[in-house]
Amino acid sequence: MFVACRTQWRVITNAMTGQRWFDGLHYPAVETVMRLQGVAARRRGEVFAQLQVLEDEFLRIANAD
Repeated sequence: MFVACRTQWRVITNAMTGQRWFDGLHYPAVETVMRLQGVAARRRGEVFAQLQVLEDEFLRIANAD
């Protein structure tokens, strides 16, 4: 699911400096990706929680100074 959502990141750019950082996944799009990937409705909460763990780690690494 993490790879399937690779294009659903919110990226913020500072207009003054051009600095960019990842803000997180766009959750409504993640729900759509889950449906399109065939994740059963009863498992979506579990899959989403696992995805958030990966999201947190990615943000820590990607936004490191």
